[in-house]
Amino acid sequence: MTDNKFTPPKRWINCPKFGDRVPNTHFIPLKAPLADKYSDLYEKHRFTFSIFQEEQRKLGREIEVVISLANTDVFYSVNDLNGVKWRHIPCRGHETAPTSDEYAKFLATIEEFQQLPDNTLIAVHCTHGFNRTGYMIVRYLVDKLHYTLLQALQLFASVRSPGIYKVDYIQVLCQIYQVDETQTLSELFHVPPSEIKNIKKPKWEFPDPSTLPHFRVEKPIVNETQTLENVGTHFRDSAITSEISKICSVNYGRFPGSNPISITSENKMQLTQKRYLATYKSDGVRYFLYAFHKNTYLIDRKNSIRKVNVTLVTRKGQPMENTLLDGELVVSKGDDKPHFLIFDVLCFEGLNLTNHTWDLRMDYSKKGVVPFRKMYFNRNPGAFTREDFHIEEKLQWELQNIRDLEEYIMTKVTHDTDGAIFTPLDLEFVPGRCDQILKMKPIELNSTDFKIQLHNGIYYMSVTNYVKNDEKFQENIPISILDFADGLGVKDGAICEAVLDLKKEDIENDPINCWFKAGWRPLRIREDKDTPNVYTTFAGVFKSIEDNINFDTIAKMFPKK
Repeated sequence: MTDNKFTPPKRWINCPKFGDRVPNTHFIPLKAPLADKYSDLYEKHRFTFSIFQEEQRKLGREIEVVISLANTDVFYSVNDLNGVKWRHIPCRGHETAPTSDEYAKFLATIEEFQQLPDNTLIAVHCTHGFNRTGYMIVRYLVDKLHYTLLQALQLFASVRSPGIYKVDYIQVLCQIYQVDETQTLSELFHVPPSEIKNIKKPKWEFPDPSTLPHFRVEKPIVNETQTLENVGTHFRDSAITSEISKICSVNYGRFPGSNPISITSENKMQLTQKRYLATYKSDGVRYFLYAFHKNTYLIDRKNSIRKVNVTLVTRKGQPMENTLLDGELVVSKGDDKPHFLIFDVLCFEGLNLTNHTWDLRMDYSKKGVVPFRKMYFNRNPGAFTREDFHIEEKLQWELQNIRDLEEYIMTKVTHDTDGAIFTPLDLEFVPGRCDQILKMKPIELNSTDFKIQLHNGIYYMSVTNYVKNDEKFQENIPISILDFADGLGVKDGAICEAVLDLKKEDIENDPINCWFKAGWRPLRIREDKDTPNVYTTFAGVFKSIEDNINFDTIAKMFPKK
């Protein structure tokens, strides 16, 4: 995935795409279609004008004109409308109903298109296609077709459910047409007058379960997270968390480690534009290892801290201070202890390295952390025997030696792996999602971390969408359904890692749609995480599955010299 600043509006993704034709008119309401520049979208969630136009043509309809009531023109370009006419009547929206002048412009626009063939439509949208859109259409039904206000509101709700849901818009309409607003609201929403104040806007968080792919879970989900059950206890420490936040220049409380994105056909050429190294992707647990005040701590993704019996030493054999390593803890088959594999050094004896390139940062591991421990061990052979885990640096390969890495994974690595990681040598530290670090997974292991949401007895598997507008806004986007009984290891709010349940025959028989029909098969509950993947990460994973970039692809790009 590329760095894409174009983010869909709040609540847009799960919002129904369009309604039915309004009887006795040429109107069809829809949400704002988005241009292709909004590319960080799961294919099933994309909604462009071309998609809308094609859906209407399947019904024997053509679009004559698009009327936009949105208070912006950034959603798409007139060039995206394939020659269809476009009229823009900006309406402020939010808590403000359209004005009389704006409605007059709407009527004048409709007058331009009076003599239309029966199969030709006028598409009307705001952002979501309910309130401003409904307001204009309802007023037209009352003023031009002589419906009562309640009839017009009910008719619009029947074609674009749930209709106008902002009570203040309906109150404005009641004032204009001088009808009792309490009675109108009560009849429209089927609530007693005392409950009118509790009418809420739809969230579209939990769609009809039949619209999402299912996976039937027959056995309990096994929590395979590697843990240090016998090593100390988890605790919180504001001083440690604060120091790490300062080193990484992030807001307090956020786990700041860099996270790779999935490699796809769109971003694979990044590997040719600068020097990258590759390593195996361990299926372990991500931790920071921090030497602080003569103790050593592990910090997980939830910022939960463990004091561990492991020593980082200086060249002189003294305990290191203020040294922060990024890595993962893995358990090798037949080994008595876990191994902590270093893949980044963010601070070394008080020297902040985050503004240095990755190859220089790793020099502090190659020439500092690891050899200093070996020197100390040679002088004190029994020093590390009681440590909780081993410490070593993760090996890296040049891309033209990608086959050597592949063979190393198959013959030498004794812990679980799930692909490869590609890191550019000139990369300064980037907290959170990093579009320059790429991960490659086999199709069968390309996973997403979902949030389990229990609603009306249904377990939805959702990812999180962050929308930046006037404020930071978060919404959960359901992707799949888990069908199983309670008591099988899943609870509301849990983070569950899952992979697409793809069968070979499904791929062969329906290579395009099989990706959308497959349910997500749960692998484990992620006790080390408290947040799911964000939506753009999920979309990138899905694109990666479709593209299926693998070791063969990389070997062809970088033939061995």
